Amino acid sequence: MRNFKIILFLFLLSMCISCKTSDDGNAQQLAGLYSETFPEEGRSQLNFINENTLEKLESNSAIVDEFNYEIIGNVLKLTPITEGSTVQNFEIEIINSSEFKIENLYPSIGIGAATFMTFKK
Repeated sequence: MRNFKIILFLFLLSMCISCKTSDDGNAQQLAGLYSETFPEEGRSQLNFINENTLEKLESNSAIVDEFNYEIIGNVLKLTPITEGSTVQNFEIEIINSSEFKIENLYPSIGIGAATFMTFKK
């Protein structure tokens, strides 16, 4: 009976460790500077600085928008670092460590029929 308890404990411990590892996977997949390739190549850049900080840069502006970010499933949650701004959620599809698609970051300016933007390292 004692052996059974030890085996059960080790099994539960390994399950907890494996769940923790898989939960952190998405955040680790995006690191570094990504440039927009579709629908307008080079217009925007997203720089994933560390596990929770992102900078959004635009080719026609000197302003750098800073966000804390979190990836929950297939949603990228952006919380602006500056006061008074609102939290935004965008659907995201991570294709691989050097490419992803994200829901249109510019819905209000009408860039056309595209609903997703593609970024590559």
